Amino acid sequence: MPPGPLLTGLTFALLLIAATSFIVYGLALSHFYRRPAVLTTGTRVHHILAIAFALAHVFTLALTSPPSASAAVAGLALYASGLALFFWAQETVKANPPMLAFADDPPSAPCVTGPYRIVRHPFYAALMLTWVAGAVAVASVWLLAIAAGMTTLYVVAARREEAQYLRSGYAEAYAAYRARTGMFVPRLRVETGRPSRPLWTEARDADEDRPVLGPLALVLAILLVLLIAAGLISRALDRIQSVQVERPPATTGVVVPVMAG
Repeated sequence: MPPGPLLTGLTFALLLIAATSFIVYGLALSHFYRRPAVLTTGTRVHHILAIAFALAHVFTLALTSPPSASAAVAGLALYASGLALFFWAQETVKANPPMLAFADDPPSAPCVTGPYRIVRHPFYAALMLTWVAGAVAVASVWLLAIAAGMTTLYVVAARREEAQYLRSGYAEAYAAYRARTGMFVPRLRVETGRPSRPLWTEARDADEDRPVLGPLALVLAILLVLLIAAGLISRALDRIQSVQVERPPATTGVVVPVMAG
């Protein structure tokens, strides 16, 4: 059975937000991130894989219909979350953008504000959300394999960058930052011996803590709203679609005359 108008519209929305996401990330590669003096082999390979897999991602969405409205709306929520996190990170470090992945140049001072107060690598986390979004939206094993491969690449890149920090003059500060902040997922810290200290804090100096509950609550609230909205909308869309499928065809109203013998 061909997809109904609702799934067709959702498929178009998925294509639009996926293409927008990859265009934004591509522009960031060429105009936002700092370029090293010499592009390493790792940087070149990352660029080639990102472009090739982004095209494959969009083409797969164009050729595959979501299995349900629920899957499509969940994919849209993941794409939106990835873009929101990416823009937040970009706004936070616009004065001192990060280096391209796999660069050999010495690192600059680490950022610990904005989304960096919640995860150590918000750019990579945003990209992971985008790659996973397509696999969730159309239930594609091929897109899931791409997401797994790119996630592995980001983990390798993140560990490489952290090793550079731990060999630099920021080693002590970065080690403390890494101990209290998750790599891609927020880390819940439970302090012992200081019951009055908030669970989510960022140390500003030896005697003062800066709470990060505000930004964290905002991110969690946005994600919660997206998940609730996705659930409500998808249930409504599935109900409408099932009614359209089950609706009996209308009669033509043509009367066949009966001839008397």
